[in-house]
Amino acid sequence: MEKQQLSALIILAIFYTAYLSKTFALSVKGIKVNQMGCGEKSDFTKTIELSLKFSTFLMVPIQLCSIFKLLPLQVQSSVVLQKIGTVISLIGVIFFIAATLTMGKNWRAGIAKQDSTHFVKHGIYRISRNPAFVGFDLIYLGTLAVFPNLIHTIATCFTIVLFHLQISEEEKFLDTTFGDEYRDYKRKVARYFLFF
Repeated sequence: MEKQQLSALIILAIFYTAYLSKTFALSVKGIKVNQMGCGEKSDFTKTIELSLKFSTFLMVPIQLCSIFKLLPLQVQSSVVLQKIGTVISLIGVIFFIAATLTMGKNWRAGIAKQDSTHFVKHGIYRISRNPAFVGFDLIYLGTLAVFPNLIHTIATCFTIVLFHLQISEEEKFLDTTFGDEYRDYKRKVARYFLFF
């Protein structure tokens, strides 16, 4: 196994272990994390959430097949791009773990109108309104930079667009739920990171 393959597998293992561990820890407390497509939501929101759920599950085998070079039209990435992609993926893991730890028991996947949650704006949420999504984006883009191919590129771009649409829907919900407090926070903190 090549060094970049091993690095990518370790990074993805840390990321997916963090995701599943957080989900399990909250479910033990009786909290349903996966709210994608559940509850009373508009058809548009449900479609986005269910599409995103499908897309993120599909990304796992696509990433693994790309790492093991099992997909057609695989391109050899340059050494520089491999190193940049690895660093980007590591930053994504850090963002994601920091976001889930900061959110504590308020962390959910999808809009959870029926759950009582608190508005979180400390920790990593001082530099990004959506650090968990930033983490996903960076991990996906970093892995793509190291193991590019056509299927991986299309899946990554499609999923990142869905993340953006999901963020837009969640921000409408947060605006309605938390009102002026959220709108003030929105003026001070970027949607993605600093100036994005």
